[in-house]
Amino acid sequence: MSRLDELDVVIRRKSGKVTAGIPQLGLFAKADDINAALAALDAKKKAFVADLEEAGELDMLEIEDRSAPTRRVATIRPGGDLSQFALKAGIVVCCVVAAFVTSGVLVASKVEHSIENAVNNVKSIKIGGSQFWTRMEDELDRMARPGSDLPEAKKQKLLADIHAIAVKWRPFVAEIQSALADPNNPPRPAGTSANK
Repeated sequence: MSRLDELDVVIRRKSGKVTAGIPQLGLFAKADDINAALAALDAKKKAFVADLEEAGELDMLEIEDRSAPTRRVATIRPGGDLSQFALKAGIVVCCVVAAFVTSGVLVASKVEHSIENAVNNVKSIKIGGSQFWTRMEDELDRMARPGSDLPEAKKQKLLADIHAIAVKWRPFVAEIQSALADPNNPPRPAGTSANK
C-alpha cells in the first residue's frame, strides 16, 4: 500500500452530481453517483501515479500531513428518512395544537366578555323604584282614557278568542288542579258549601 492510498477522499453531492476528490493532490472527478465518481477518481489517480513514475518523480513526491478541510459532515443512517419524517410530523402536530389552543383562548375570552356584558345589562335593569311606579301609573292613565278604548268589534273578537282558548285548555287545567290538590282534602264539586 503506497502513501497515496492513505490520503483523504472527499465526497460532495451538489445539484444532483457527486464529486469525489483528493484535495492534497488536486485530483477531482465528477459523476452521477458515488460509485461512478470514485471509479473516475481512481482512474485519474492511477494516471497521475503512472505519469510520476514515468518522470521518475514518484519517490520525490512530498505530501503534507494535513487533512482535507471539512465543511459539512453528513452521516447516512438507514432509518434517517423515517426519523426525519417523525420529526417533521411532530413539528406539524405541535403547530396545529398551538393554533387550536390559541383560537380556543381567543374564543373563550370573547365568550367571557359577552357573558359579562349580558350580566351587566341585566344588573342595570331596575324593577321597582320610583321610575317603575311612575311608568306604571302613566300606562294605567293612558289605558283608562276614553280615547284609547278598543273598537267594539275588536273587543268581541278578543273575548271570543279568549273563550275558545279557555274551552280548549279547560280539561288540561282541571287535570293539573286535581293532580296538585291536597290528598287529605279532596276537591269539592261546584255548588257545595264548606259548612255541611
